[in-house]
Amino acid sequence: MIGNLLPRHLELIYTINLIFLEKLNQKFPGDLDKIRILSIVEEGDHKKIRMANLCVIGSSTVNGVA
Repeated sequence: MIGNLLPRHLELIYTINLIFLEKLNQKFPGDLDKIRILSIVEEGDHKKIRMANLCVIGSSTVNGVA
């Protein structure tokens, strides 16, 4: 749905995720389970965006309620 309505936003989310995954791979080399769990994009039949993960990655502080 995001791709149809906001394709540029989705492209930016994928770019942020790529940079984040590269940093994770440097910090936890070979730990694919941890990298998969922390990824912004959940792979599967339908890709899902984990908005909470995006929030934590893109912010310096996060409200617990958010």
